[in-house]
Amino acid sequence: MYRVNFAGVVENTFTLKILNKSQLPLHFTINVDNLAGTAVKLDKKVLIGAGIMPEFPITLAIDGDKLPQKITRFNFIIQAIEQADIVLQKSSVFFRN
Repeated sequence: MYRVNFAGVVENTFTLKILNKSQLPLHFTINVDNLAGTAVKLDKKVLIGAGIMPEFPITLAIDGDKLPQKITRFNFIIQAIEQADIVLQKSSVFFRN
């Protein structure tokens, strides 16, 4: 679902579950691609303990006029900072009015 805030910005909220399968706690970055001008309302770096799978609510906000379609496909890119070879790209969709 989406909502339009008081400034006319379209917001979509997602819940990400990230499992750290390593034996050590790791910091992860969460970014998006294919959504130019998107504000991500979440710390850019999150710490996840070894063997833990926390949930992170994340809100993406963008001016709806910058999106050509009502449904825009994009990717979440989640990458471990300490081990750059640990990276996941997961597709999703952003809805606007």
